[in-house]
Amino acid sequence: MKRVFSSLAGIAAALSVAILLSGTAAAQDDVILTIEGAISKGSSVTFTLAQLDALAQTDIKTKTPWHDGVRTFTGPSLRLVLDAVGATGANITAHALNDYSADLPVEDADKFGVILATRMDGELLSIRDKGPIFVIYPYDSDPVLQHDVYYTRSVWQVDKLTLK
Repeated sequence: MKRVFSSLAGIAAALSVAILLSGTAAAQDDVILTIEGAISKGSSVTFTLAQLDALAQTDIKTKTPWHDGVRTFTGPSLRLVLDAVGATGANITAHALNDYSADLPVEDADKFGVILATRMDGELLSIRDKGPIFVIYPYDSDPVLQHDVYYTRSVWQVDKLTLK
């Protein structure tokens, strides 16, 4: 019986991973973001898509190196999300589902108006399309942003932010 249960648990885990990687967009009640580290609201705070959608949304219309033409990205401002968790750190490590990570200074949130995009051109970002969350800078607003420094900070498939 133990072996059957173990096999079923393994199958359930494999199905969960397959669904995650299938490219479907997150459901409203799925936890899609965890924030931890130097925050005052506990050791970690999680957000569902619905909770992120409940925050004021910002649009950034810009070209990116990864898409053709100008696209409209929508999501809460990074500053708003950091304020919601009582961020006290000066740096953020953005972690992606594929284990990629990049560091960005918290000051970028204010200096450039970075957003945590959950949508592109009005459609939810699926994992296949760089979702559920994509760190977006307004690249067209300032030539300084059209540089590898900022492109590497634009992590997609974000699932965790660690404040330091």
